[in-house]
Amino acid sequence: FQDCVVGMAEGAKALVTLDSSFKYFIMTYHGDARDTELYPDANMKYPSSYVIKAPSVSAVQVGSSGSYDCRSDKSSTPITIEFDNESGKLVRVRGCQNQYSCKPFQDCVVGMAEGAKALVTLDSSFKYFIMTYHGDARDTELYPDANMKYPSSYVIKVPYHPRSQDLHSARA
Repeated sequence: FQDCVVGMAEGAKALVTLDSSFKYFIMTYHGDARDTELYPDANMKYPSSYVIKAPSVSAVQVGSSGSYDCRSDKSSTPITIEFDNESGKLVRVRGCQNQYSCKPFQDCVVGMAEGAKALVTLDSSFKYFIMTYHGDARDTELYPDANMKYPSSYVIKVPYHPRSQDLHSARA
């Protein structure tokens, strides 16, 4: 990847020159766990101008629960997972539909507050999930078992980060 523009203020404009090596763009937002993406059209051409707008998805509040149908094809056989956010952070649950990279994907739950629960409906097109944490560069992933079955429930916890002395003692 290459950072083309960093720290762009709201309302600012930027001219980005690129070549054919750019497959897509990801716009991230300071203080926000969400992102937006820009892909070329079917002829691999980007628009000459693009207005960046922050994603708008309702948040899942503390102590609340909701149902989210993430399937691209709503007629496919449903599978459900109840996510319980015990991470202490605002979380995004992204379902990845390709086992090699998270493209295409569905943002199943965005802005899930600590203590909230979300019942997510998915289908066999989902290969894994990525949980991202507001204000934290780390993420965690959920994969199906060897039989390609997901658990019926999953507790989201803050990613483990070993302390430096733990790393040194593990090497000794």
